[in-house]
Amino acid sequence: MNCHAAHEIAADILETGTVIVGAGAAGLTLADALPGEVTVVEGGGPRVDARIQTTNWSHVSGEKMNPDAVRVHAIGGATTRWTGRCVELDDYDFEDRPWVAQSGWPIGKGELAPFYDRAWSSLGFTLQDGMKLPGLPMAPAEPCEMPPLRECCWWFNGRKANRQQNFANRYRQIFAKPSRRLIYAASATGFVVEGSRVVGVRIVDRAGRAKLIRARNVVIAAGCIDNIKLLLLQHRATPGFLAPVEDWLGRGFMQHLRVRGGPLIQEPAEFQALQRQFNIFFGPGRGRHERGLALDPAYARAERLGNASIFFEYASGRSRFAPSRAVNAVPRMLGRQVVLPQGRAMLFADVEQEVCRESRVTLHDSLGPGGIPRADVEWKITANDYRTAEAVIARTGTLLGSLGFGQLSMPAGISASSIEPAFITDSNHPLGGTRMSEDPSDGVVDRNCRVHGTDNLFVVGGSVFSTGGHANPTLTIVALAHRLADHLIGRAPAPLVAEVASTADKPVFKRR
Repeated sequence: MNCHAAHEIAADILETGTVIVGAGAAGLTLADALPGEVTVVEGGGPRVDARIQTTNWSHVSGEKMNPDAVRVHAIGGATTRWTGRCVELDDYDFEDRPWVAQSGWPIGKGELAPFYDRAWSSLGFTLQDGMKLPGLPMAPAEPCEMPPLRECCWWFNGRKANRQQNFANRYRQIFAKPSRRLIYAASATGFVVEGSRVVGVRIVDRAGRAKLIRARNVVIAAGCIDNIKLLLLQHRATPGFLAPVEDWLGRGFMQHLRVRGGPLIQEPAEFQALQRQFNIFFGPGRGRHERGLALDPAYARAERLGNASIFFEYASGRSRFAPSRAVNAVPRMLGRQVVLPQGRAMLFADVEQEVCRESRVTLHDSLGPGGIPRADVEWKITANDYRTAEAVIARTGTLLGSLGFGQLSMPAGISASSIEPAFITDSNHPLGGTRMSEDPSDGVVDRNCRVHGTDNLFVVGGSVFSTGGHANPTLTIVALAHRLADHLIGRAPAPLVAEVASTADKPVFKRR
């Protein structure tokens, strides 16, 4: 395998065709899809190291959240903790919706559709035609009233969590190719730039020794917060280089606002009926799918709401030592869903956040490993986020009652104008901060993930989402990586090569 820790490499200057910073879902997908020479740089090691995780913490100055829960410094990145839950963004998410601030992607769902197909395939899904479910038995709408909710389905590959969900395992074989190199335990600290081009990436190994990787194309795929952080560090070092995007750099940070509602008031028969309708089910093939609800786009447009989805979690009312647990273990081993006879059902809403300039990531005054500033995360929740959350929970409560699944009373801490922190939990879906836009006045990267105003610097990952919808982001991140691969393949070779003097910090460039 062509995988080495940075301190094991004697050379101070390396050359490659494309250098990718980050070995997570985006970086490894891109490395696999690109032809030619590719070098992937990863700050972590082959396995998650608790010491490295704790020393790379972020500072939080906004709403309470844990930005580091899936900010994993290891090969595989956030996929080392990924459940494998997949769903596409909706057409509605790409639209320009005046009531959702800064909404509208510069690309449409149709442009991303073929890359979603590649993403499903690369994640191991082969039964696309079988991934269509019969409609849910929705209660009829009132006369002249559109249904507020629709069915929503999330897909998992495999009947249980498996090692292939970790991209470190899924893409390990690509580094057997001589043209592929993975350098780990190597922190990217910035770029060598000439005019509007990046001609090299500076890295530092665990011993503090600097190296330079020269490349024709540079892609930042280090995860949402680290994508932002690396660009902020570069902007501090060379303000003019990223001047066209400084207005939005780090701004528009989001996650899905996850709100807990319930528990539902149910009789045992209602509790069992709800599980049979909304749950995680097995089949077809070896797959699993989870059925839930989402706002109907027509209703969301009419009510001027964002997007949102609903899923349910169930807890047994029995002791874990009850005999029924042993009985229930048999169907689970056979791949059949177990319906708990009694217990408690909890409802969770994942709500699209509108883009807010004041929700942002900046550099904190405190320093982390290697003397690099920590990330300061100031997460904000807007009035429209609260309104959408209250609406989807209230409409779900009405639907559940009409279908005979029990009663949901809206907690006093949830309203259309505010939600108490006790009802909010992290979705662990960090998004935005280098958002995609047609114009640099509205974002950081263009429709092809190239940083506005630069020739060959690209960003891919959750940070480029223009808006977030309600969907788990990994599938879309993989689709965007495939799309970027196609774009890079079609680009003309860079006209510049670098001839660097004996020190990696003082490069000299000439045209050939």
